[in-house]
Amino acid sequence: MFCNKCGSKISENDNFCKKCGSPISYNNQIKNDMIKKRLPIKLIVFMILALVVISTVAVEVYFKLQSQLSVKSSSNKVLKISTPIPTSNFVKEKNVVFKGNQDNVTGWCSISHRKDGLLPTTINLQPQQVVIELFVLIQNNGDKSINLEPQDFSLVLNNDKELSAFKGEKMDNNFDWLSPEIIELNGKDISKQHLQQIDLSKHNYCVVEVSFPMNTRASEKEALSNCKKVEYYFKKSPQINSSLDIEKVK
Repeated sequence: MFCNKCGSKISENDNFCKKCGSPISYNNQIKNDMIKKRLPIKLIVFMILALVVISTVAVEVYFKLQSQLSVKSSSNKVLKISTPIPTSNFVKEKNVVFKGNQDNVTGWCSISHRKDGLLPTTINLQPQQVVIELFVLIQNNGDKSINLEPQDFSLVLNNDKELSAFKGEKMDNNFDWLSPEIIELNGKDISKQHLQQIDLSKHNYCVVEVSFPMNTRASEKEALSNCKKVEYYFKKSPQINSSLDIEKVK
């Protein structure tokens, strides 16, 4: 402690300054010491409060951004997890020829595979469904034009293990098991930038993407199992000779 008047050092037991004789006021000294000690405590408390406020704001901003991203993501109904098969993959050695319900229609069917070896699937987020995709190259060999609406286009595996192309009825879920060996698939033309109709004139080609969704409880494994059944019957379909020029397909 120090004297308030002359600044000389004094003892806690002294009542008067030994140098100037001034009385010592311990209350003022203690108060001054307490004020000096409080300053760093207030600074620490202020810094803690500032950190809390900054952290709260940062957390709110983060969750707001995540919410916006989630809304944006959920607006996309379909999430693709497979790579579309290129038209060049339609080669008759690897794909099965099918015969249409009209004599002038022939085609090749292919089930594409992802890089991991699994069959291609699409996940429909609203509601969540697993969709198997098949791709069919159709050739019109006759003079008669064929007009099919993409949403009604179907492939049916019949009892003779041949495939028939026809204009079928639109299904609510685009999927219907007709029998253990018959499956109906609705498709759309993907070779002509999604035209309103599949129009096959003489020597014209189109690529049809056919798909069927599984219900919300079906896993991808179950969907792949069903698709392999279709693939099996594709392979069992009778082969025919054709002079299809793959280079003309676009």
